[in-house]
Amino acid sequence: MRTGPSRAEKISRAFLVADDHFTSHTDLPFSPMVMAPVMSGERQLIIIGYVDYIDAFRQRHRGGYARSYSPDVDLADYPSPEARAKRNNLVFVAQAGYNYDRLRVPGEGGDWDEN
Repeated sequence: MRTGPSRAEKISRAFLVADDHFTSHTDLPFSPMVMAPVMSGERQLIIIGYVDYIDAFRQRHRGGYARSYSPDVDLADYPSPEARAKRNNLVFVAQAGYNYDRLRVPGEGGDWDEN
């Protein structure tokens, strides 16, 4: 059970226009002892998150996502270091309720004081 913010939590802000993008990276330092059962397939590592945003029509939304770490992607043979660097070892969790985009209810999120 979580009792407070994790060290991986941080708040990023960006103002985007059409065809713009924003990337935020967070390191998740897991010890080898924690990762061993994940790498062997004994345990799953699932990353769950969301993004709050205000669209061009001033509507507040929350987009949620879940990704599952796939050790097979890291263990695969790649034809070059460049190909390995382009891999994606976080695959979509297909279970209903994890990947969504919906309107937020009043007070949900930390941007209700903004115009």
